Amino acid sequence: MKQWYKVVTAGAVASLLVALVAPGVNAAERVLEAENMYRDYGSQSVYNDRTASGGKKRILWTNGGAWGYLQASADFTTIEFRAKGDHWGSAYPRVDVWVDSKYVSSVNLDSQSWKTYSVKGDWSKGSHTVYFEYRNDYKQRNVHLDSAVAAGMVAPEVPTPAPTPEPTPAPVTNTGGTGGAKADQTFQTYSNGTYTSRYHLYAAGLDWSKPVGALIYADGSGEYGLKNPSSNYLLSGADGLIAVAKRNNMILLTPFAPNTACSDGDGSCWYLGDPVGYTKWAESLVTNIYGKYPIDTNRVAFGGYSSGAQLATEYWTPSGAAQRTMTDGVVVAISYGGAPLMTQTSTGADFKSKVHFNWNTGDKDEAYTRTDKYGVQAGYNAYTNSGYATSLDLIPGLGHDRWGHFGPVMEAQIKKHIQ
Repeated sequence: MKQWYKVVTAGAVASLLVALVAPGVNAAERVLEAENMYRDYGSQSVYNDRTASGGKKRILWTNGGAWGYLQASADFTTIEFRAKGDHWGSAYPRVDVWVDSKYVSSVNLDSQSWKTYSVKGDWSKGSHTVYFEYRNDYKQRNVHLDSAVAAGMVAPEVPTPAPTPEPTPAPVTNTGGTGGAKADQTFQTYSNGTYTSRYHLYAAGLDWSKPVGALIYADGSGEYGLKNPSSNYLLSGADGLIAVAKRNNMILLTPFAPNTACSDGDGSCWYLGDPVGYTKWAESLVTNIYGKYPIDTNRVAFGGYSSGAQLATEYWTPSGAAQRTMTDGVVVAISYGGAPLMTQTSTGADFKSKVHFNWNTGDKDEAYTRTDKYGVQAGYNAYTNSGYATSLDLIPGLGHDRWGHFGPVMEAQIKKHIQ
């Protein structure tokens, strides 16, 4: 067979289809008229013929081929085509029918009057390329093509109704903790047996008759915001983290980094020294607090600035601490948040789809402009490429200093991702 399918191009226009159909064919099917087919090879012409369905027919004078697009509204098993043949001697012309480049059947056009012929197959609904090839030309033997249409529509199977499954109990997301004081507590001390450090906990003024979430926040190097809780830099004021947590019915837990001899900043940071060990201490602290308060783990926000952002994306999540302490919510890395720097705990698709990861940084900040594994771009790309739900908020003209920004950034993400 001539390689006709190589002629079909993406720019070929679908054939004009009209509403005439063969007897017994679903009227919803659209007819492919032969005059709208495309010539592949051989001598052929289109002529007016009032006896043809569209008022025109195609005649193949010599061996050759013609093709067009056939549309079907449902799966089908039959292609019907109207044609006739000029015989010479004892033989009629023969056409081979191909569908979507696959041979289907050979048909003798054994009538000099219009006749409906059919070929059988198993085709899906939609568009199919149908090709007619004339193979046995001799003297005055010719092929007349009128039209083709999809027939033998297959009724869709009606699925057997599945038995109604027993309702799956909703997963328990409340930690069930008891005994914690419903009060604000600052500069508390906690030890996990390896490291000892401090934390602030704000638990006053919450509605404990409703689900109470947790806002967990790690400050940047030097931890000015934690060391000065009355300042509006981080914690205090109408837009400070204390007010944000209370407005959203969350406890606020702000751990101090166990590393108090950090060479960066004012002697404290998360990412130098033993960050893996510091992460274990922080998770132990969170677990301890969860044991004292009934926290809904579907309402957890973990945030961090600079050094705290590195904790969030380089260690907290890769270690599995995030997966063990929250089932829904958001992780926010402000002005840093690089790629994971430790072997990652396997994370399921459910966590990746429910817990959103957001980076918030200025485009003038070294945290964004640097392209190594510690920078924002590396962290965002690593999590995005690993299938996490992510977003990057890039603020034009802003550098690393974010005084007073932390509360509004966290509250915006809490409103977006936590009920």
